Amino acid sequence: MHSALANGLLLDRGHVNNRTGERAYVVFGNKSLVFPLQNKEGRIVSFYFRAIEDKEVAHLYLQDRQGLYPGYPQENTKVLLLTESIIDCASLIQSLNKLEVRSTNLEKLPTLDFKNLTYLACYGVNGFTEEHREAINELKKLEEIIIMFDSDESGRKGAEKLGIEILELRKESSIKK
Repeated sequence: MHSALANGLLLDRGHVNNRTGERAYVVFGNKSLVFPLQNKEGRIVSFYFRAIEDKEVAHLYLQDRQGLYPGYPQENTKVLLLTESIIDCASLIQSLNKLEVRSTNLEKLPTLDFKNLTYLACYGVNGFTEEHREAINELKKLEEIIIMFDSDESGRKGAEKLGIEILELRKESSIKK
C-alpha cells in the first residue's frame, strides 16, 4: 500500500471511512485503459491511463512521468513512425501488423512494411519530450522518420512543428508527415 501511495496509484481522500474507521483512498486512473511506459532497459517505470468514461480528463499520467511507449526504439532502427498519442500507437500496432499500405507518392508507390517499422508515441501534439529527443538521437542507423498525427488542425500544426524540431535534431534523416 505504501508503494501504491508513493507512486500515485492510490490517492488519499483525506478522510476516514465511516464504516471501517480506516483511511479512504481513491484508485488513480479508475475506469481507464492502462499502458506501460518503459525505460531504456525495458523495465516498466510509469503508466499512462486513457479514461473510458470521463471525457473531461481523458489522459492521465502518474507523477514524474518517465519512459516511452511502446518502449525505446532498437538501436538498429532505420524507419521510425511517431504517433500523436499512445492510443494511436497501440491502435496502429494492433491493426497494421497484418497490412501493407501503399504510399501516396505517385511517382514510386513503394510498399510500406509496417511490420519492420519502429513505433514511438508522443504524448499529444506538444508531447515530444526530452526523453524522446535522447532516444532518437541515439539511433545511429535512422534514415527516415514518419510523423503520423491526427488530421485535425492541432494535429497538422503539431506535426509541422515536430518536423522542424526533428530536422534540427537529425539533419541527415528524412521526415514524412
